[in-house]
Amino acid sequence: MLPFRRSYRSTNDFAILDFGDALPQRVQADSAWGSVSTSDKPREVDRFQRRFDAMVASALPPEDTPDLPRRLEREL
Repeated sequence: MLPFRRSYRSTNDFAILDFGDALPQRVQADSAWGSVSTSDKPREVDRFQRRFDAMVASALPPEDTPDLPRRLEREL
C-alpha cells in the first residue's frame, strides 16, 4: 500500500510480464484514455522495472499496512 506522502506516483497502470525462459519479459502500459501499449524492448522493460522498484521502496512495510486504512477511516 502506498501512503499519501511524497514518494513515487505512477501516471499510468502497467504490468511487467514474465513468461519464463521461453519469451523475453514484456511491459504492458495502459493509458487513461483506454489505449494499451506493449513492448519487449529491454530499455522499456528496464524503465518500468525501475518505476516498480520505486513504488516498492515507497510502500508501507507489511506490518504497517493494516493500520493505514483504519487511520484514514477515523479521519473521515
